Amino acid sequence: MNAFTSTAMMSPYPYQNKMHDIPNGRDLSRLLTAAVVNKTFRMKLLADPKSALLAGYNGEPFSLKNEDKDLILSIRASSLSEFAAQLSNHKHQNQDL
Repeated sequence: MNAFTSTAMMSPYPYQNKMHDIPNGRDLSRLLTAAVVNKTFRMKLLADPKSALLAGYNGEPFSLKNEDKDLILSIRASSLSEFAAQLSNHKHQNQDL
């Protein structure tokens, strides 16, 4: 366990636990959660990620490192699952370095 996880906070979904292990993973997870539960935000994220990041969600900004913002802005996906896969693949490739 690290500062981002505890047994009480462990999700039954393994990908969520991995996102919390990545620095700034909470806001990446929050970004993906917002996209899952809100169709308008999801469509904005896929069509105009810069606008989605600037707008935040539910009145709260996303606190992301510049490299995470750059990664999000570089993703081109037509679905949320495609977006999440590209995000996860890139984060885990860089984590192994």
